[in-house]
Amino acid sequence: MARGLAELSRGTAVTVISVLMAPTWSPGVQTCLGERESLSGTQQASFARGDGQASLLGQLTQPQEIADAVAFLASPNAAAMNGAAYRVDGRLIRAAT
Repeated sequence: MARGLAELSRGTAVTVISVLMAPTWSPGVQTCLGERESLSGTQQASFARGDGQASLLGQLTQPQEIADAVAFLASPNAAAMNGAAYRVDGRLIRAAT
């Protein structure tokens, strides 16, 4: 989708970038888990660490990590980036190389 929109905006000052996020540890997730009586404190801590996930970071993504990536992609330093999807996922999503 980003590529198609970037092609439509060719020749303008518009750049199009998609950001693909991983599961994120946020206050809302923490509250939701705290309200689930079926999860023990140990299970909640395990979820927060990203146990059982494919993440190479070994934890859920923090909101600030996503914000930092978006700030970079919106900055002049990313001027040559257009029409692509960028992952902020701790390498959670396995991709063929």
